[in-house]
Amino acid sequence: MEGKSKFLKAFSLAISSLFLFTTICSAATVSQTKEQRLKSYDELKEIYMNVVGKGNDYSEYDDVIVEDAMEESVAVSAPAPAAARSANTTSAATSGAVSSTNVQVQGVDEGDIVKNDGNYIYTVKSVYEGYSNYSIVNIISTYRTGNMRVVGSLKVEGSCHEMYLNGTKLVLITHPQDVYLDLNTNKHITIQDYNKLSTEYNKNYLTNTGAMNIAFEKRFQYKTRTAALVYDVGNPAKPRYERRVMQDGDYLSSRMIGDQLYMVTNRYNYSWFRYENASDINVYSIIPLVRDSLVSGDPYKMLEPRYICILPDLGSYNFAVVSGFNIKKNTAVTTEACLGGGSNIYASLSSLYVTNNDYSYYRNLGSVSKTSIIKYTLSNGVPKVSAVGSVPGNILNQFSCDEYNNNFRIATTTDTWSSSGSRNNVYVLNSSLNIIGKIENLAPGERIYSVRFMDKKGYVVTFRQVDPLFALDLSNPTNPRVTGQLKIPGFSNYLHPYSENILIGIGNTTTETDYGATLTDGLKLSLFDVSNPFNPKEIQNFILGSRGTSSEVLYNHKALMFSREKNIMGFPVQLYERKAGSSSTDYGNLTYNGYYVFKIDVNKGFSVLGRLTHLSGPIDPKNPWKNEYVGLDIKRGIFVDNTLYTVSEKFVQANSLSDFKAIKQVKLAN
Repeated sequence: MEGKSKFLKAFSLAISSLFLFTTICSAATVSQTKEQRLKSYDELKEIYMNVVGKGNDYSEYDDVIVEDAMEESVAVSAPAPAAARSANTTSAATSGAVSSTNVQVQGVDEGDIVKNDGNYIYTVKSVYEGYSNYSIVNIISTYRTGNMRVVGSLKVEGSCHEMYLNGTKLVLITHPQDVYLDLNTNKHITIQDYNKLSTEYNKNYLTNTGAMNIAFEKRFQYKTRTAALVYDVGNPAKPRYERRVMQDGDYLSSRMIGDQLYMVTNRYNYSWFRYENASDINVYSIIPLVRDSLVSGDPYKMLEPRYICILPDLGSYNFAVVSGFNIKKNTAVTTEACLGGGSNIYASLSSLYVTNNDYSYYRNLGSVSKTSIIKYTLSNGVPKVSAVGSVPGNILNQFSCDEYNNNFRIATTTDTWSSSGSRNNVYVLNSSLNIIGKIENLAPGERIYSVRFMDKKGYVVTFRQVDPLFALDLSNPTNPRVTGQLKIPGFSNYLHPYSENILIGIGNTTTETDYGATLTDGLKLSLFDVSNPFNPKEIQNFILGSRGTSSEVLYNHKALMFSREKNIMGFPVQLYERKAGSSSTDYGNLTYNGYYVFKIDVNKGFSVLGRLTHLSGPIDPKNPWKNEYVGLDIKRGIFVDNTLYTVSEKFVQANSLSDFKAIKQVKLAN
């Protein structure tokens, strides 16, 4: 039955996506110029009738979650906005003595699987056991406390996406067990209870008709939720649970600004059967629900219409749900939802942007893709939709976005079904998300591989066969321009500022085949001098390994440890090396799985300071994926003073940053 639940979720997503591609424009009630707030639930029902209601003859399924679900009902009320408070913009930047999560915007913290405050390291591991998924948090003391050891651990229900550490508060972002919503009673039931009911209801029906009981299937809606769990870790040996905020949808991302946590989910809507009338739609099945343990009885609350916005020119019938609350005060959670969905987020100290790649252009060959943008103004834990907009093309990731002097900059790649192929663009939008400046048709036929905005400057890497690094002048928002470019072999997946004039690139080198194809090869580090915007230069590049060499840092910036003060950076590496005489297009063999630390010299480039592994010996060349290696991939590295701590699922290991000699290895509780 677990397989059936996963199948229903995946199949319904495919059906609804295909269906929406061809019918997305039929919602004529939606404003074409700006967002509109719902006036009533009936208004939303009519919108669903225009598009979703003309689906096929199956029941609707969606995503949400719960604990103790058989007794839970839905209350029709919205969380009250929290009172205004002065903003706290505490910086999350790395200090010279203690490293922290590598974030995009200083003062805007991002969740990760490892956090530390110098005295204690917090790690999290998710364990998947059928319906009983859970997570283990381990708390390890550093040598600042006098000894390195596991001082406490914590088991929580559900898998953990990531966590935050703010003073004595630990916040876990989790995916609790999935549930079903009974549309007859508006109560949630567990998957186990649904399976029992399904067996009972369908047994005779299947025997007599050879088909499933459609009436039964229509009655239940599959749902997922995301939760933020707040613990007090003032005494790390005894973490104390304080609060849970839970909202509809699959986790998209989150940010913490001062003491305010902002959590974003995608609340998917799947249609499996035809609605004959708007009155047939149970509003509980389409309105996002929120739950806060501070409220007596911990009931579900359905958002009132005034907290729901609708994007113009809908490209998705999913909700982007944004909640904000103060993790240190007992103030109510505030939630806003926008019909239009999201795929990436970017946050400054005062605004949060949810972007969504809109692929509805597939219905019209020759038309271009677009990205919708929802801007939320953030004020003391209260998110409020303040503007919406869109730009041609789709973004790569959060680094494709940036806010500077109240303007929003965004880099996109435009795909079409026409012979013109892809184009790359940079747009500048004002505070109302109207386009005021643009660079279009950059590097035709190529795609954006990385972006970095740095105040009045910007850098874009595109790739097809070589790596053009474009330098942008963004000082005049109404007239952005390309000032220079550098073409070198390979490409950078991630750009990291070392200083105002020095840029680090992390990516891959490439090799050409005899038949004209371009293949990725070893890991490539580049050091760029961008002091002259008209003539960017590569100071040095460093190639590590051969084809097959990989690192999480290529797709997740949080895997990077960086310190300007120490002039070092580190990240996990799976090193592949080719045997002598092998072709330049052959994959290498896995020879090392561990963590590399590099020295950065702005004149000479990169050099390996040291490397370390959690494996007890060399990798077996005949079987590099032995079971005994499972759980030993290093996920993160952090430093406290002059000690490097590396974290895998099984161990935290301390090494000297001076000579990289092992000091101690601590086994984590499982």
